[in-house]
Amino acid sequence: MSAAQFIGRQAQIEEIEQHLLHVSSGQPRVVLFEGIAGIGKTRFLNRIRWMAAEQGFQVSSGCCDETLTQPYAPFADLLPRFETEQTLDDTDMEILSEFFDRSTLALQPDMAAHAESDKFRLMMTVTRAATILALRTPMLIVVDDLHLADRSSLDLFAYLAFFLAEQRTTPLLLLGSYRPVASASHLGHLLSRLRHEPIVREIEVPGLDEAETRAMLRELGLRQPAQQLVRAVWETTHGIPLFVEEVVNQLIRRGALYMRGGALSVHHHVLETLNLPPSMSDAIAGHVQTLSPVHQRVFTLAACLGEGFTIDQLEAIGQVGAVVLREAVEAGVTHGVLRNEAGRFRFAHALIRDAFVARLSPEARQRRHLQIAQALEEVYADTLDTHGLEIAHHLVAAGGWADARTTVHYARRAGDQAFTIYAWEEAVRYYEAAIQAAESIEGFSEKEQAALYYQAGCTHYWNQDAGSAQDRLDQASTIYRTLGDMCGLAHALIVQTQLGFMSALLPYGVLSPYVEPLNRVIDTLGDTEPSLRGHIMAVLAQAYRHARETERAIGVAQRALDLGLEVRDDYLCACAHDSLGLAYLGRLHVEAAISSWQATLLFLERTDDLFLRSQTLIHLPLALNLQGDLEDAETLALEGIDVTLLRQDWAGYSEEFSHLASIAVCKGEFRVVEQHAEETMRMVERSRYPSSGFRALQALACAFALRGQHLEAEQTLQRIIEPGCLVKSPSRFDHVLVRVFRQLILAYRAVPLTEHIASLADELSKVVRYDIDSLAPLCAMIELGQQTFNPQLTEKPATILAAALNRGVLFTSGWCFLIPRVLGIAAVMHEDWGQANDYFQQAIDVASDTEAWPELARTDLDYARMELLIGDFEDPAIVSNPLQEAQRLCHELDMIPHAHIAFHMLEKFYGPPVYDDADREMSREEFPAPSTRNGHTPLQ
Repeated sequence: MSAAQFIGRQAQIEEIEQHLLHVSSGQPRVVLFEGIAGIGKTRFLNRIRWMAAEQGFQVSSGCCDETLTQPYAPFADLLPRFETEQTLDDTDMEILSEFFDRSTLALQPDMAAHAESDKFRLMMTVTRAATILALRTPMLIVVDDLHLADRSSLDLFAYLAFFLAEQRTTPLLLLGSYRPVASASHLGHLLSRLRHEPIVREIEVPGLDEAETRAMLRELGLRQPAQQLVRAVWETTHGIPLFVEEVVNQLIRRGALYMRGGALSVHHHVLETLNLPPSMSDAIAGHVQTLSPVHQRVFTLAACLGEGFTIDQLEAIGQVGAVVLREAVEAGVTHGVLRNEAGRFRFAHALIRDAFVARLSPEARQRRHLQIAQALEEVYADTLDTHGLEIAHHLVAAGGWADARTTVHYARRAGDQAFTIYAWEEAVRYYEAAIQAAESIEGFSEKEQAALYYQAGCTHYWNQDAGSAQDRLDQASTIYRTLGDMCGLAHALIVQTQLGFMSALLPYGVLSPYVEPLNRVIDTLGDTEPSLRGHIMAVLAQAYRHARETERAIGVAQRALDLGLEVRDDYLCACAHDSLGLAYLGRLHVEAAISSWQATLLFLERTDDLFLRSQTLIHLPLALNLQGDLEDAETLALEGIDVTLLRQDWAGYSEEFSHLASIAVCKGEFRVVEQHAEETMRMVERSRYPSSGFRALQALACAFALRGQHLEAEQTLQRIIEPGCLVKSPSRFDHVLVRVFRQLILAYRAVPLTEHIASLADELSKVVRYDIDSLAPLCAMIELGQQTFNPQLTEKPATILAAALNRGVLFTSGWCFLIPRVLGIAAVMHEDWGQANDYFQQAIDVASDTEAWPELARTDLDYARMELLIGDFEDPAIVSNPLQEAQRLCHELDMIPHAHIAFHMLEKFYGPPVYDDADREMSREEFPAPSTRNGHTPLQ
């Protein structure tokens, strides 16, 4: 089974050369390298490694294998490089050493709380170190056989790929090879997401063409193949190298080749009877049968052992002497069955190992794994902690042949080890194996059984399998309740409660069924376990907020905070403040929410929980935007972008950009709005998280409408209710909101409205709530009430908006309105001139202080309109100055519709101006400078 040299694929080679050149210039690339089994991916990858090394690249390689016992192993080649190049400090290197080779640790209940944060911190450390290396010297990282990757290795590959997609300035080429996979698989989902990224390229390895098949025949020893032979082999094999080898072997064995006219030909009747294997596995199985029976036994044992082995390991496990083993290994290398990697041997292809394993019946395979596990246990008697994963792997594979108590012992330790390095899929496999073995043991400890259920439930939760998590946690809760173990019961119920509202199992507005049991646990604990009681209360606060019981949420969160302060538990204090912030914002208590989240960040400085810090940085910019602290909101959103990027929390990342879009429209930075909205929607497509897209599209539609780009505004609004754009089935609220804004756009255009506004107002009143999303359409309805001269349309919206204003809300999020200005309009509609004047003055002050220029211009217009309605003024400047300020600002901001309104109002006030033909367009020099914070005309 000798391997032919690399042949052909010139177009693909040239493409790789372009990618290497691109990376050399300082820009990253991710190459997805697909090919069927036997097509020659391994040879191609060897060629790519050689090409990169020749161009001065650092090259790191790893191969995925379904028998790998250590998560993240395909990236282990990076670790010595990090150490040699001193890319990280001692602390980070210690973290990474544990990351790739961690001894068994017992799982503690509080580990689950920090699991997500710690996992991302580890992936960040790997990525940062690789980036540092690449910035010194361009780098190629190859991960072969991604279709066999464990979930943790696939997560790390995805993290690095998406980091490069956002960084765009790192000279690193990340290449992953794989066979075709189903779109519903983990790898299929990842490939679907990656294909949308600009730095990602796909290469499909084709079969050899006819000329390349000729070259391969020559490499295989057929020096002068006739065209007839070349054509026949090529058509028979479709240019798949492994099949070409198989056909040549059959032709030689059957004596079907002969010389004719100086060239090697083949008898036609032989071609018709060629037994070409139906698959790669069958082809390799055919080769396996040509090896001696002794060698087959040796390689079968090695195949069961795992991804790699040494002769000493085989000697310790098997019943074959050292001389025979060495002969077998040497023969394996000679025939291309094995690769020698510095004294450690690997099968040349995963399918070769599979072919040897397939020789065993299921029972024989299990017995062989048990034999290996027992041998490893003896060999590594002094270092069982280090090799526990290996032993557990073989015990689990041994099934019922292994002693159940031994399987529980090793599988649980392996699960703990996998959990501590955040390899959720592997941890699930081992915990479930431990549970299955434990359930077969008569008299097994109930407390230990409950602990296994709890550990498995937590791991399913982090592995995003909500149903399995719920089942295992229910089992744990039942046993803890029977045993009277209140602490164990509390931990299980906490995770079950979080599972409900964090995985969409529980509809918004519904109270979790675990709230009452948690309250009973608190009562039972009495004054004991203050930290645990505090964490229960922090989770209860989130459950009450989810059920819209805001006051109860605030009360319980405050009790959690009091306990945290009492016992000096910084993490509990941070969690309690976060729950308070969410509860306060739910009722639009903006100042209290901001204060709570700022306190969260202070406590997190001492606990360094990246997950909770990221969540806080997602929430705070929204609250600051509502309050009018636009500069602080922008600063924190930018900080949040860095944190969510590091965590690759694309939903949070999209939220931050949607906040920036909302802030930019408030400030009149309309081109910036377009950029941020575009990035938001790119992340929405990646994360499928709709909330940020809802906000960003409103901000973008507002920016278009204010500039008079009415068609673009309409098209943007349509995206909100287009099925599949944000959500599969947009809600009734979404449809009513879009209809309201469409009428507002018509009002800005000064064209007739197309809906009966009173009826539309009734529909809006049925879907709005006292929440953030309802504020903007309520403001729009007041402006439509002004447009249609219908004061009644403003009454309910004004009541809700006034309550929001009293709680500190100044601006809406998404489509921007300054609430005091809108309330001023409502007061004008009811001829409450004093109240209107006060609202407009507040709006002027806020807009000037925050540099919210669009709303400042619109306030000027609304105030001037009010004075014209009153008509009782002695100084014309009371009207003319605001109109001139508004017109100047509208021109500077390119707010054409409102500039026209200001112009026509001035024209009506002063009478038509006289223009020369050359001066018909309004000139910026006609009017005074725009208002400033200290220079705006005060309202009387």
